[in-house]
Amino acid sequence: MHITRITLAIILSMLLYGCADWSEMPTDSQLISIFNAKRSSFEQTAETVWQSNCDMYYTSNGYGPDSLLAADDSLLYAFLKAYSPRLDSLVEETRCLWIGFHAPEKGKPDAGVAEDTCVEFTYYCKAFTSFGLYKNIIYSKTPPHSELIEGKDINEVFFARHDSDSYKLVDIYKPIDKNWYIRIQYFP
Repeated sequence: MHITRITLAIILSMLLYGCADWSEMPTDSQLISIFNAKRSSFEQTAETVWQSNCDMYYTSNGYGPDSLLAADDSLLYAFLKAYSPRLDSLVEETRCLWIGFHAPEKGKPDAGVAEDTCVEFTYYCKAFTSFGLYKNIIYSKTPPHSELIEGKDINEVFFARHDSDSYKLVDIYKPIDKNWYIRIQYFP
């Protein structure tokens, strides 16, 4: 069997990515500083995305109406066609990786997670074939169904739980302000 240099490079990069240090995850205080500095942008984005009433992920790197994975959804297509320029600038202003909107009452919630309808601003994502780890700023009109942590950085809580049982789902929130939360989700 002959393995090309490109194939070997891809395999090695996937292994290195999956084994990378998780210390790059922003702290709660870093996310709260970003939120406080750009609060009006967060609020405008949440209001704009909430209007869509469509499950979606949006980045300024190409998930606009012309390359949207779910372009067959005519409501979502129309929404993105109208709001893509504004969402592009809001993604840049909030400095997040992507914006997501989840309305689980329209479909099934993720297995094992009590999902709320929310707008999420993702700031950290580490995913590999065997796990997914996300840290977000969340806007939700209802309190989360998962555990609320106050007084501690939720990175510390996550790592303590992950070290004791890396095969257990973790879904924890920290309140920032009314309807605004920091969230860590870990899917084993």
